[in-house]
Amino acid sequence: GQTTQREFDVVFPTTGPHAVHVELPPDSLDSDNRRYLAFTIPDSHAVLIVSGQATSGESESLRDALAPAPGLTGFAPTIESLEALRRQPLERYQSLFLVNTPDLPADVVRLLEQYVRSGGGLVWFSGDQTRPAFVNKSLYKADGTGLYALPVASVADLARDETNPAADISFGSHPAFRIFQGDENPFVETVAVNRYFSAAEGWEATPGVQVIARLRNGAPLFLEHRLGAGVVITCLSSCGGSWS
Repeated sequence: GQTTQREFDVVFPTTGPHAVHVELPPDSLDSDNRRYLAFTIPDSHAVLIVSGQATSGESESLRDALAPAPGLTGFAPTIESLEALRRQPLERYQSLFLVNTPDLPADVVRLLEQYVRSGGGLVWFSGDQTRPAFVNKSLYKADGTGLYALPVASVADLARDETNPAADISFGSHPAFRIFQGDENPFVETVAVNRYFSAAEGWEATPGVQVIARLRNGAPLFLEHRLGAGVVITCLSSCGGSWS
């Protein structure tokens, strides 16, 4: 007369079709003791990087980080212009990265909202083409139903402080940043952030919005929030060397 749940991991050594068979010990009702699941593990996960500039070393750096060698990470990133968001079904991509994009047309914003609500992952990287007025009006929604985690104010400089030995970035306990925790990866100590977008005055994280990394001065840098079945990551600095 009771219900219980159990979670377990199943690791498959190869891609392609697989089947899972789960069985419980025999009891008085044998017919419900077995369940089967068939599915296919793809060779790679398609990722779309949308660049706001015709030539952008930032997008190339992101592509190389996601897939430094074929087959190494399981990601297959491609770089496209903004028009790619209209030309093809977005559901074929596991995640979208929008790198320093300008104002987006209203129909593209709707496509992105549908994509995320259906379970897609979206990452924003800021830059000199990011316009706060557009972000605050068309992407951020105070009730938490928008594509941006917070309203932004203006570009700010992270002042150098020779008396403060802390790294420019402090990562929270988030799975994406697990490798930066503790002293095992000193790389973060060498990362310098020069410019970023400051949060609008008086902004405080609403329920469902999580600050997952901060700058040395306490300002938010990376934020995560959910929209429908999907997840949005917002970075308030650049993806490459222009601001960091």
